[in-house]
Amino acid sequence: MQHQQALGLSDEQKNNLKGELRQAQPKFTELQWTLQDEMERLVSLLKQSKVDEKAAGSQLAKVLAAEREIKLAQLMLLIRIKNNLTQAQQTQLRELVEKSKVR
Repeated sequence: MQHQQALGLSDEQKNNLKGELRQAQPKFTELQWTLQDEMERLVSLLKQSKVDEKAAGSQLAKVLAAEREIKLAQLMLLIRIKNNLTQAQQTQLRELVEKSKVR
């Protein structure tokens, strides 16, 4: 994690963050594979000379569901990371992120 020294993370916070990231990584990999599979199926349907609207619509719903699941997992990870930081660390992190945007 970037800025861990600047934030003064405790060993407990570092271990908690590492655990969260270790737990999230396989889930994100699986979700990305699912999304890729669903996208390939949609593209295959759309490449046909006559597109079955119902099938394409149904497949798009699966793509959107996979994307939603990824976004939800990302948000939950960010929340767990934020909740692991003190209020002062959260404020400092926001400032560090803003400074890096200016560059």
